[in-house]
Amino acid sequence: MPPRSRPVPIWLCVFLVISYIIAGAFLFSRWERWTFLDSAYFCFITLTTIGFGDFVPATGVKANSEVSIALCSLYLLFGIALLAMSFNLVQEEVISNVKNVARRLGILKEEEIDD
Repeated sequence: MPPRSRPVPIWLCVFLVISYIIAGAFLFSRWERWTFLDSAYFCFITLTTIGFGDFVPATGVKANSEVSIALCSLYLLFGIALLAMSFNLVQEEVISNVKNVARRLGILKEEEIDD
């Protein structure tokens, strides 16, 4: 019988995502010379793939625009992976909690929970 894995707390997933957005906001506020709130807005809108286009990196900085685009691409690549991982962990926790409630209510039998 394999050992039971410990679930990752939901608050930790939320904390990591918020920390990543704040770190990105700090990075873009320094690099692009945007305000911190504008940078946080850009990070949130871009990581959630909404992308209004009202803030675009490397438009205000003439020198090193290729570096700015590369940094933005890396930030987005890791950020979207972090969001996907966090959503998956939260989904597993919610499914586990729903199965426990269903078992207590008698909706599911013990052997149906492992499926």
